[in-house]
Amino acid sequence: MTWHPAERQIPGPFAWKDALEEDLGHDPDGRRFAAIAERMLTGRYYPPDALEFFGPWDRLEVGDRILQRARLIPSLRSPGLWAMTEVHLAELSEHECALGYLTTKHHFGRGIWIARLSRTSERLTLRVEAFTTPHSIWFWIGFPYARWLQLRAWRRAVEVFGNVT
Repeated sequence: MTWHPAERQIPGPFAWKDALEEDLGHDPDGRRFAAIAERMLTGRYYPPDALEFFGPWDRLEVGDRILQRARLIPSLRSPGLWAMTEVHLAELSEHECALGYLTTKHHFGRGIWIARLSRTSERLTLRVEAFTTPHSIWFWIGFPYARWLQLRAWRRAVEVFGNVT
């Protein structure tokens, strides 16, 4: 791993913390929560046009490695960039689902990512946080585009989750 979950800050001048909180709408019977949590914990957090997860798991657990493939051009299946992360958080309760992963040495960035889905008063909320810094020359070379792809993936997941019925 290139990051430890106990660390609170990423060293260096070129690091950032991103946070997103979105209201995903009404969920009177918990079906939407269950469907989104299922997507999160089976490696389908992001839609394929943003980021795909590959691995030998049916359901993600702490310690699992995720081979990730990001499309360089979202509308085209290739070319893609491959990276690896390790799950450090995978929890499900009646009203909360949490998934988090850390970068490994086989990743262009260095950091930690956590998504929490909660159901309160029949409403769904998604909170995503990440601490990130570049970890390779390729990330630096493509920095503005890499950041655009990263934040686009976040938006695309919110769009998909918002449409889950």
